[in-house]
Amino acid sequence: MDASSRRGSESLASAGVFALFWCVLGVFGGSRLLRDPGTFWHILTGERILSVGFPHSDWLTFTYQGRPWIAQQWLGELVMAVTYRWGGWDGLVVLTSGVMAAVVAWIFRRLAGAGLELRWALLAAALTLLGASHHLVVRPHIASIAFFACEFGLLVDFEEGRRPASHLALLVPLFLVWANVHGAVVGGLATFGLATALWIGLHLAGSGGPISDRREALIAAALLVASLGSVLVNPYGRELPRAWASILRSPELPRYIVEHASVLRTGTWQLLALGAGYLIVLAGARRWAKASSLLTCIWLVLACQRVRHAPFFAVSAGLSLAVIVPDSGVRRWLAAHGIELMGQRSAAVTRTSWRAWAAAMVAVLALVCGWHQLTGGRRAFTKMDARWWPVRLIPPLRQAAQEEGVGAPVLNDMRLGGFVEFYAPSLRVFVDDRWELFGDRFMVNHLRPAPSWVDSLEHGDAIRLAIAERGGALERHLSSDPTWRLIATSEAGTLYRRTLAEEPAVIQGGARRTP
Repeated sequence: MDASSRRGSESLASAGVFALFWCVLGVFGGSRLLRDPGTFWHILTGERILSVGFPHSDWLTFTYQGRPWIAQQWLGELVMAVTYRWGGWDGLVVLTSGVMAAVVAWIFRRLAGAGLELRWALLAAALTLLGASHHLVVRPHIASIAFFACEFGLLVDFEEGRRPASHLALLVPLFLVWANVHGAVVGGLATFGLATALWIGLHLAGSGGPISDRREALIAAALLVASLGSVLVNPYGRELPRAWASILRSPELPRYIVEHASVLRTGTWQLLALGAGYLIVLAGARRWAKASSLLTCIWLVLACQRVRHAPFFAVSAGLSLAVIVPDSGVRRWLAAHGIELMGQRSAAVTRTSWRAWAAAMVAVLALVCGWHQLTGGRRAFTKMDARWWPVRLIPPLRQAAQEEGVGAPVLNDMRLGGFVEFYAPSLRVFVDDRWELFGDRFMVNHLRPAPSWVDSLEHGDAIRLAIAERGGALERHLSSDPTWRLIATSEAGTLYRRTLAEEPAVIQGGARRTP
């Protein structure tokens, strides 16, 4: 197959990979993408920015209302709010799954362009997606995965001599936008900083590397400084990096928030499988002492400590494999045993189909938004998982909120905070999952197995509503307290009202009955 035919085959195959993973994530994984409690308040924050302006204090809870809080992911939240306005949950799922599918298809294209047979490139791309799967939810973090892929691909291209040092200037605007979308820009900056330090160190030691002279070293260092300064270009100034620091410094956060927990605690064994495969290939490579390879190993260690870092490791591993597999002893060993990983190398390694994919996403998103507007959202394709979210409690919750009045407090489990804020916005919740707002002490006390703190709440008598996870500690406490009466139940949650005067009706599955 000549070079032109191979490039055409790769383009067609990458388009197929993009469509395949987009459909798998969007159609078959739609409800799973909506399992993060932060999705709800991210949309509400974006709506508040559109209607009121940038928030500087909390307005969603009764416990911390008026306390300082900033929308540190404001740009991503604006995109989520606008997408939800026009396309509902379908629009958000299409956008999220499309971005992730584009990242995986791009990795596939680079692997195929490096010479891997299409089937092996597809396997590596699928393993990349599987390694990042634990954190595939509708929230701004998805944009961080795409930004990191762009950054790491650029660093690899510079290291391999495909781009000049001046092209690293593209990272400055990337970091500027990234900082306003999501705090994971800290990881991107650290990656650029470590890569620059390694390259300059190799140059000074005379051991090769992509930096060939003093001028390129100065360019890389200057661009690193400019990238660090770009994060201050935001509506909150220095408050934004301070908010990131408060999250990173928390010793309790990994114990209670799943996305910050370790691989062992979350059981994300597919990540370890990808990591083991990468290390085996790297061990047999002739040129393994590269910044891209070493940084991938660092991200593997970080991912094992906090699964939140797993997407960054998966993406860096996929991009790094395109460089080390052709030179790996594993490839030669497999070839000697009749398994050939490589085909013909193509010049398309640095070429992408991102324009076509972006056009496809815009077209499909426009169709979904048009359908949503035409039907008024009544015929949505994406449904909330009733086993995960207490969707059957929405009507009685709204009715109770109307009866209690605007600003009424509601006692709730942390995971249900965003759900209540979204579907009953007149209520003020006890807690949600914004750890940087509540802090370690409050959150640890709230998440204790025995919720004895309920009886000692300040102004506790004013709290007349409570919503709890089905089978959780809060539900057990409420069900054992005679001052709380069950008024509605579902697979995923229960709704209680504090009353001593009358025996309320109980709603099950949307039907009212008298106990």
